Amino acid sequence: MNSAESSAKRSAEYPELKSSDVGGSRPVLSIHGMVAAVRHPMVVAFLSLAALFQVYRTALALPGRIHEEDFADYYSTAIIMREGKNPCRTPLASAGSKLGLHPKAFQKDEVIPETPAFLLVLRQLGALPLTDAYWTWVGINFTALIASFYLLLNYRSGFRPIDCCLMIALALMYPPLIDLFLTAQSQVLVILGLAVTVRCLDKNRDNVAGLVLAALAILRGYPVLMGLYLLLTRKWRALTWMAAGTMFGILLCTAVLGWRVMVDFPLGLAATGGDREFFRLSWNTAPASLLWRLCFYLNGWRLGQGGDRFARALGYVASAAFMVLTLTVTFRRSAGSDRDWRIFALWVVTSIEILPVSWLNYNTLLFVPFALIASAATHRRVSERTIWAAVISYFLSQFAFGGLVFLNPRFPIALFVLVGESKSFAVMAGYLSAYWFALDEN
Repeated sequence: MNSAESSAKRSAEYPELKSSDVGGSRPVLSIHGMVAAVRHPMVVAFLSLAALFQVYRTALALPGRIHEEDFADYYSTAIIMREGKNPCRTPLASAGSKLGLHPKAFQKDEVIPETPAFLLVLRQLGALPLTDAYWTWVGINFTALIASFYLLLNYRSGFRPIDCCLMIALALMYPPLIDLFLTAQSQVLVILGLAVTVRCLDKNRDNVAGLVLAALAILRGYPVLMGLYLLLTRKWRALTWMAAGTMFGILLCTAVLGWRVMVDFPLGLAATGGDREFFRLSWNTAPASLLWRLCFYLNGWRLGQGGDRFARALGYVASAAFMVLTLTVTFRRSAGSDRDWRIFALWVVTSIEILPVSWLNYNTLLFVPFALIASAATHRRVSERTIWAAVISYFLSQFAFGGLVFLNPRFPIALFVLVGESKSFAVMAGYLSAYWFALDEN
């Protein structure tokens, strides 16, 4: 086969590549060159095997996590609620010690800052024996993950089967997702809800989209920020249904749990968000927490009251800056216009970027903007800097864990800080990718 026929064949295989990019003159480190490389069947096969190996390793580790955070917190809360006590005022250790659970290693008050609706879910989970409840919870999250993959990758996306295999393999090796299953967290349910919302909005089923967002808001709290997305893009019908669904959910939780739990929840949430012990942890990838830790490092690994107040204020400024950037891009769009769901993707990332406490598993929400970006890329509607930012975000997340293998105790402490904090910079790069995705529509 001559070079002209080879170039034509490769152009047909990768239609998003321009003819000028196909051939020996294409830069190795270009976006098109990278896409062509990772979509090669041998590369996809290797990554798929690596992903399956990672799934196998994670599955082996799960039985040893039954008595640890965060499932220990969940089951202890379920026991407390089934005993008729207030989970927002009763220490988790009092219930968890009976079953050998190890809840709340870092929170001084040892209560759970979960929404009342989530507490109702946990109470139902507590009806099962400990082991059965654990594997039921893992099964629910795994099923939600598979459904999320289907909704994000198999709906007007332009992906070929090999593309879907590639993206699923990369997702399964994503450290925040591994952390999510090891800690038995619930952000996959939010991903599924957001994927359903995109589908419903695309089909003009705004009532269902609004109700789904309402369910996410009362279940996890922070998705309530998506109400601002509906407001600013003037999706009035969806916003009305979201508001109505949220109010109904709050009234239902109040009727079942009582007003005391409803009042205690925001108080506990405020205490958690202001606990400096959470800012110390590199697992907290929120930009506000990252800036606090940078002040902590630069001040010789200690902060007095004055330094603590300055670092917190700096974090609030960072959160406000992300909100301002998102609002600026949103206001530039015409009413109701959101091609490729660019603004939606940006608000998804913003909902976790402005939080003072955003654990590593929250970064799995980047699956939503990354899938939307990849879908638009198949139609050549994404800028190169958007794709590069997404690639860097994924690389930094992998580097934060893979880099630890190559570190030696004799190395300077600055290297450990750099590697450890890479996961915080990863989510910031993810925000930058979503920001450019929304900004570079033309």
